Amino acid sequence: MNIRQDICSYSKEGRAHIHARQKGVSINILKYILENPIPSQSIEYNDNRLSLLVGQNGLCKISKEPLEIGKMHCHHKKPKHLGGTDEYKNLIFIKADIHRLIHATNQETIKQILNTTKLNEKSLKEVNKLRILVGNCKIA
Repeated sequence: MNIRQDICSYSKEGRAHIHARQKGVSINILKYILENPIPSQSIEYNDNRLSLLVGQNGLCKISKEPLEIGKMHCHHKKPKHLGGTDEYKNLIFIKADIHRLIHATNQETIKQILNTTKLNEKSLKEVNKLRILVGNCKIA
């Protein structure tokens, strides 16, 4: 991450820089996330969902495709039951199908999702890293 030392969020230039980055994110999705927190999750998790969406420019972290309401999930890289937290660095926004792929254990389900998502080699490598973190084996 490149941090510019000449601007900050308290300056006119800094705010303009931040707002320019946010233009790539659908205002409808931002509004949806803001108005629909996950009640069973922490305030930190819900706040980080907004930051993630902007930080990822409204794109799936794996496929780099635009996220859509109802077809996106905020995923814990290291699950909470394995000691993961709601910190920003432990969360990513991904498409729902990719989330299913990370957690899938049935070979037929895995094959079906792979056929519909058409992931490239780099994306599959990223999925496999996440599968290992949740306790699943790599996809060959």
